Amino acid sequence: MCGNDFQSQPKGNENEGQQCAGEPNDVRVKRCSGGWVVHIVEDGKLTVLRFKTQFPAENYADGQRARLGLAAKPPIDEPDM
Repeated sequence: MCGNDFQSQPKGNENEGQQCAGEPNDVRVKRCSGGWVVHIVEDGKLTVLRFKTQFPAENYADGQRARLGLAAKPPIDEPDM
């Protein structure tokens, strides 16, 4: 989900706790409306955090991937044109 209320620190939004049944644990970074979002799927639960800039978004995503035991740097999803 994109929005204009970007923060330099993670901030949960209305998607926090959304169920993604059957989805494996995953962390994604996406550029969105001039900011960055991190999508975290853990045990079928989706959490979306918004960031003002790319660097803190990627750092946060890296930490979440390590916490979840996921390999490699999270891919950055490019916006649909």
